[in-house]
Amino acid sequence: MRQKPGTRTFSAHEKLFHKAKTALQREFKRIKLFHIRKIVQQLKKLQTESSQCASTESTQTQLSKLKHKYDTLKGIDQDDLVGLALQKTRFLHVFDDLQELRTHYEREKPESSEEKQLKNKLISHKRLQPIYDSMDQIVRNEIRKQDKSEARAMKSKQKKEVLVGGRSNRAPESLFLSTLSGSNHAQNNYDEEGIDSNDDVAEFLGESKKKKNRPGQMARRQKAIRREQEMLTDQRRRQKTTKYGPSRCTSAPISSKLSRSKPTGRAVSNTTRYIAASVPSERTGAKLKPGSCITTPVNNDHPSWQAKRMLKEKERLLIAAPVGKKIRFGDDE
Repeated sequence: MRQKPGTRTFSAHEKLFHKAKTALQREFKRIKLFHIRKIVQQLKKLQTESSQCASTESTQTQLSKLKHKYDTLKGIDQDDLVGLALQKTRFLHVFDDLQELRTHYEREKPESSEEKQLKNKLISHKRLQPIYDSMDQIVRNEIRKQDKSEARAMKSKQKKEVLVGGRSNRAPESLFLSTLSGSNHAQNNYDEEGIDSNDDVAEFLGESKKKKNRPGQMARRQKAIRREQEMLTDQRRRQKTTKYGPSRCTSAPISSKLSRSKPTGRAVSNTTRYIAASVPSERTGAKLKPGSCITTPVNNDHPSWQAKRMLKEKERLLIAAPVGKKIRFGDDE
């Protein structure tokens, strides 16, 4: 459809504002009418009471207060109530194209304390809560959209920036460049730990790093065999147990100095002889078998077996030898 000359098209935000305004005006009209009827009922009740009996000063003051409240409530403009509700939900603060309406509704007007109290009471009525919830949801959605658009704009701005040499947008300081990236500080390429900082910059810019060559098939096979052997030895070491528990730790290997050292005194102790006999000399070239070590003999009997054996020995000692002559029965007697 063609647009008529002189007509104005409204934006989506202005249409949302119009819907919210009409909904608020409708509810404020109902709430205001409810409070006016309530005041009228109170006035009628006081007038009937004063007509039946002699009116007192208290009833007269109550009547004057209710009449003043009635006049104040009738004089409240709905546009002012709509502006207070919009300020409460910050509906006009998130839309940039509604700045004129925002300045219109945020202007200050002279009002009394009683009028301000009545306005706050009207805008906090429970009938307005569903409208406030829907307006808050619209505000949250708009803020989320603005955040996404700002992030998208920042990303596109970063992509459009042209970097000199792919590394730095700083102009070269001299004609003799130490690097092709436009930076004249080649000595600063390494950080405190001695790592090349160009690798981090390349990773940030999305450039491909130099990858190391993959080892050959034989090298990978040898590596796998070594790893398997290490796993097997570790497993055997863990599974190496005696009959009644894990085996004791093997003693430390004896240094070659003990085998080469000669005794200085006349007599040689038993321990030195035992070590010299058990450790082979370097001249003979004998080697120890894998897993063999010098250990002291350990009694591996169970404690219950040892106790039983000791009990049998005690019983054997307690039993006395038979006293008397041994009688033999033979055929000749």
